[in-house]
Amino acid sequence: MNYLHIRHYTPEGKMDPRGGFTVAFERNPVDSTMLHFAMAKCSKKDVYNKKRGRQVAEGRLAKRRHLMTVMIPEGKRPVEALVAAVRGVTDNYRILNLE
Repeated sequence: MNYLHIRHYTPEGKMDPRGGFTVAFERNPVDSTMLHFAMAKCSKKDVYNKKRGRQVAEGRLAKRRHLMTVMIPEGKRPVEALVAAVRGVTDNYRILNLE
């Protein structure tokens, strides 16, 4: 299982300690051209906690709750397909890191 952390940045370019998204993702074991993922959103009222975000997103993925699937286009890396899929949901956020 892999994780993607997405954080909000201020117009001045500083990372906001509040809010953000954690995405847990894995390849479909039957069809490697498909990527399954689940997201956890941290409220802008709460301080982002990477560990808690991973727990929530991983739990949703494991239980197949709030599961989303994206096809990996030929010649693209899985993370590129994932970033394209979550781009609309995470407007005004930047991808912080990939684990």
